[in-house]
Amino acid sequence: MSLFNFRRVPVLLLILAVALTGVFSARAASVNYTGLIYSGNTNTAAQSGFFNMSLSANRKFDGRMFIGQKSANFSGRFDTNGAADITVKMTVDNSCYGCDPVIIDIETQKLWDVTFQLSDSGDSVSGGVHIKHRDFPDGTLFGKRSSFSRSNQFPTPGKFTFVFAGSGDPANTNFPTGNGPGTITIDSSGDVGISGSLADNSPFSFSTMLCDDGTFPVFDPLYGGKGMIQGWLGLTNSPDTDLGGDVIWTKPNFAGRTFFPAGFTNDVPVAGSRYVLTKPPITPVLNWPKGGVVIFQGGNLSSPFTNAILLNVKNEVINLNPENKLKIKIQPKTGRFTGSVKDPSTGDKISFSGVLLQNQEGGLGYFPDAPLSGQVLMEPAGP
Repeated sequence: MSLFNFRRVPVLLLILAVALTGVFSARAASVNYTGLIYSGNTNTAAQSGFFNMSLSANRKFDGRMFIGQKSANFSGRFDTNGAADITVKMTVDNSCYGCDPVIIDIETQKLWDVTFQLSDSGDSVSGGVHIKHRDFPDGTLFGKRSSFSRSNQFPTPGKFTFVFAGSGDPANTNFPTGNGPGTITIDSSGDVGISGSLADNSPFSFSTMLCDDGTFPVFDPLYGGKGMIQGWLGLTNSPDTDLGGDVIWTKPNFAGRTFFPAGFTNDVPVAGSRYVLTKPPITPVLNWPKGGVVIFQGGNLSSPFTNAILLNVKNEVINLNPENKLKIKIQPKTGRFTGSVKDPSTGDKISFSGVLLQNQEGGLGYFPDAPLSGQVLMEPAGP
């Protein structure tokens, strides 16, 4: 059972008009580009990453590039054909200033050879990355223009809640059954802030930029830089979801780790909802005239179980099954929820978390149940 059917539906992007008279027009203000770096080894986190750059009207650019757990500034200039070749360097200071005598040991490491090529329209940039140290295959990069600023504002900023899809299958012990919840804030300048938790109990938090076509890149190195989430999300005009896309979630083989020690690499659909805080005590954050249910499944549960609940105008959750203890606290400002419930089979306490999805009038989340992860599903009660 699942609130969302996470089948892959083509994302219909909100195309946003950007008034630029030309890629290198002297009248055009500087614009930003942001994008992803893809490893030559499929799904290898240590050679994957993302980049941001600012391009001025005189073809000069500067930015910052992140690959694995390394990052460095870069700069250069596009030629008249929109091409550029640069070497990204990092200054490393191994000096001992407290030593007697003082030891000065400063070196410049040449990290990556990078090529950039602007599209004819200037709405995207592509290229390649050669990692100079060790025998890594060359990777590729792709980014898009982000022209939003205080003077060119994104017209519909706001808050969103979303989930990384779990398998939804309690019999699948190779990947979380539950859904990783998160929140996104997009401001009028196009800055995007993302935070949440994956369903293996791994937190994530990073910032990025909204591109002109309504998409934004996602990248966070996980597990000490040996894993990652990477992909593109975007705003949609779909009736079922306000935000969607796919990410690669790579978790390496970790012997002895608490959750899913064998690791995995999965293509994970993402679905989200614009989140609007109502003003209690007028209207609760979910429209449940007949109440709702909370369903727990997967993890190490012997079988799924369900609690009936009510949601009052103060966004307080009332448990209708007193014989099965349940507490849920909703954070109305963010759309997140946390709670605990008693497993009716064992009497054990289960802690869980998730987010509300207002366009589905429900919520999704997970409960860690080592070495597995179960699903929490909130939905309106039936007719």
